[in-house]
Amino acid sequence: MVGYAILSLNFIYILILSILYFTRKRVKNIETTIFSALIISNLGGLILEFLSGYFIMKLPKYEIITFIVNKFHIVNISFWITTFTIYVVLICFGPLKIKEKFKNLRVFIYTYMAILFLLVYILPISYYNDGISIYSYGPSANLVIVLCVIYLLIDIYSIIKNINNISKLKLVPLIILIIGLILSFIIKSINPGVTLITTIFSLVTTIMYHTIENPDIKMVKKLELANAEVKKASQIKSEFLSSMSHEVRTPLNAIVSFSSLINEANTLEEAKANAKDIISSSEKLLVMINNVLDIAMIDSNKNELNNVDYNFNQELNSVIYLFVNKAMEKKILLEDKIDDFPKILNGDIDSIKRVIANLLDNAIKYTNRGSVVIKATNKILKDKCYIKIIVEDSGEGIPDNMIDDIFKEFVRDKKYMDSNTSGMGLGLAISKKLVDMMGGKIECERSSLKGTTFTVSLTQKIVEK
Repeated sequence: MVGYAILSLNFIYILILSILYFTRKRVKNIETTIFSALIISNLGGLILEFLSGYFIMKLPKYEIITFIVNKFHIVNISFWITTFTIYVVLICFGPLKIKEKFKNLRVFIYTYMAILFLLVYILPISYYNDGISIYSYGPSANLVIVLCVIYLLIDIYSIIKNINNISKLKLVPLIILIIGLILSFIIKSINPGVTLITTIFSLVTTIMYHTIENPDIKMVKKLELANAEVKKASQIKSEFLSSMSHEVRTPLNAIVSFSSLINEANTLEEAKANAKDIISSSEKLLVMINNVLDIAMIDSNKNELNNVDYNFNQELNSVIYLFVNKAMEKKILLEDKIDDFPKILNGDIDSIKRVIANLLDNAIKYTNRGSVVIKATNKILKDKCYIKIIVEDSGEGIPDNMIDDIFKEFVRDKKYMDSNTSGMGLGLAISKKLVDMMGGKIECERSSLKGTTFTVSLTQKIVEK
């Protein structure tokens, strides 16, 4: 047997390795499952080898205990070498290919190991102890040697057959095992008292620890979340592109149709009415194209802030005025509650107006009764004006499945996908990006009843109070 000093060092090292491995969160896959079995088997094998030598040398009168411990040790060696060979075959040929040939692979492995262990226990075993060398021999011990030779041949065949498909890193423990077992057999044939199998298993297990695919669980979760986000974004864009033809064709067809009607009009009033519809469809188409171009420019970091001096109250009122008729057509109340702001502020007023327009447009679009209220308050601190703009509506509110993605691109309520109500799902995404560029914040809050509230917080420089 291997000297107790070397055996003790092996045990301590594998014990530390086991603690490191099992205390670390890991992904459960076929490699980690097999390695878990190998490292436990290796740790148990070192304990059994120590006990086997101790009982033969120190407690020879306890023959039954010695017999049981030795049999367990031989079973453990058989289990380790069998499990490792299964690992070699799986990484060489691939789990799917093996499962195709062996449909009940798990049942086959369990049955094979049960028969193997039964043979180990049935076959007789003898012990040699001259006070210097201690080892077991006989049919039961020879079975392990035969198994090792057979498994070595299987390993070599698997490697040669699939040499181009195996990672070079994964070849290292296989090569170490093959060389180690061959050297072990040569040394044992010269001196039967020197058994190096368990030590070789410890070395292979240690090397294998650094080659198995055991990525950090946190990283895997992040990758899974990122992958889910990518898939979701891809799905949203696919839905957008599939409905884009409808969105664009509707105003284009209207422009073509009303243009033909103008050409055939009998009176000036009839032509003017058709021209009004052409203008309306053209504006809708222009908004669509501008939104697509804007989001592309922002995403490519080509959009820049254009800070100018402006009067906030005047500019805000000019935006609200654009939506008065739209609110009247739907018979809803458009109400404003605007504080007095400093006379002149400095900032990107065009972007601010764009954000407010998007919020008001959405609020009126999805409100069929009740009101839309826009509030604007400010707080002055030295030369800074902290602005809060709130847009409230009494509409249907945002569905639960959309609230987390409301500021993402191409997100639209599927209920309105085939109607003229829904846009392209870019307005809120553009608003969020513009507010972020200005160093502000935009939030969405659903009412406990119906309706939605959007709040925009911005900081602008005061030029004149």
